Amino acid sequence: MTTPAFTEHSQLETLTRELSQFRLELGELLVAEKEQRIRAVQDSGEDTVSGANRYADMACMDLALDIIRLKAEIAAAETEWEFLMRWMEVAG
Repeated sequence: MTTPAFTEHSQLETLTRELSQFRLELGELLVAEKEQRIRAVQDSGEDTVSGANRYADMACMDLALDIIRLKAEIAAAETEWEFLMRWMEVAG
């Protein structure tokens, strides 16, 4: 059985750049979430730590969901990247 030639160098390059951008974006979102969470705890007006944390959880919900979505995109892109790398090794 022969392995098809690897001809997806441009796709691999594009995917590598996208992964890099995704990871930068993830870092920025994590920083923004942390900053927003700290502000929310400070502004919560709650008397208990658990109350302040619940308030912060709700205040940061949009960022938390964006982070989850981006982590899923990164995982999917990494799966494709690993496949292309292995295909390149086998075909090379």
